[in-house]
Amino acid sequence: MMQASIPIRFICFLVATLSLFTSTLQANAGVRIAMADDLEPGRHFLVTTTIFNRGFDGIFTEPLDSSFLTSGETKDITVLAVKPFLYDRVSADAVHPGYYYDSTKSDKVPFALRTVVLRALRPPSWRYLLDSGAPISEGVVGITPSIINDHFYVILHQYLPTFDRAGIKEDLRQYLPLLEELAVFAHTEQAYENTKAIKVRLSGKTREKYVESLKTTVERYRGELDQRLKEIKAWLALEQNKRTPMHDWMVHFHKADYVYREMMNNSDHKLIQQWLEKSSDSAHERTLRWTNAETGVHYTLYLNSRFSAKWGSGCSTVLAVDLNPILGLENHQRYLKKSYPNLYRNTEGMWTLK
Repeated sequence: MMQASIPIRFICFLVATLSLFTSTLQANAGVRIAMADDLEPGRHFLVTTTIFNRGFDGIFTEPLDSSFLTSGETKDITVLAVKPFLYDRVSADAVHPGYYYDSTKSDKVPFALRTVVLRALRPPSWRYLLDSGAPISEGVVGITPSIINDHFYVILHQYLPTFDRAGIKEDLRQYLPLLEELAVFAHTEQAYENTKAIKVRLSGKTREKYVESLKTTVERYRGELDQRLKEIKAWLALEQNKRTPMHDWMVHFHKADYVYREMMNNSDHKLIQQWLEKSSDSAHERTLRWTNAETGVHYTLYLNSRFSAKWGSGCSTVLAVDLNPILGLENHQRYLKKSYPNLYRNTEGMWTLK
């Protein structure tokens, strides 16, 4: 009995010790990020700081902070929790439409007696890289279509939404000529040669197949970046106050209840009510199409079937929400989502989303 209690006591001691150690790591731990002071002033760099932890299935990340910093600016980030036996590293990335990204990292653990100070971020400008032909980074000879395609993706999916939500007043349209120049360069033979210059140890027929595959991949990247540049231009053609709510719509507009509550207004609801009132008529048009005059969102509501349930009778529908008209685009699937709401008549005689 005495022997059995020893392991239990040891486990309790170990748990208590680990808890104390963990709480020490969490108290006032911090990470300091900074932008180099020799960058062009007035440029707002989006700096994303992330903690990497090791798990049984590999590395997993925990976002720590996203902030806009300018030349020479620093920021101390409080780290609320560190997993001491899983922690791998902390990293920070800086992105901007006019610059190739820069990244820095440290495997030091932030804890009560240490603020981890990361190297100042110094992204190279695209203008410099285009004019000089300098290597972008170690192991990369120069600018490739893949790199440009990734840059346009980051602008659309990361930089622009965060920029608009932060309400930063900088005219991003000033970078469009540079982005157009990057797109033109992506279609040059030099961009393809830069891609080929990435060392791959192959020979014979295997290398021939690789080269053919590489050509196909490069053409795909070129097509994607051309489309993304078109999207960037469309977004920047709108004023910031018009773009900002659209970023939230893009996250949720595949959900009918969100669309009904947050995107539609009384005029939309009234139009739907009137259409549903006539749904029992055999000659009733099964498809309703309209564009909200205030927001520019185009809606299509299709009557699929009718049903009866304990909460009342209703209609099964298909709702398509199209943001393409706002951006002046056509049939781009990223801006077109469908949902399948059930609309029923409540006890007050009003049609409601279920």
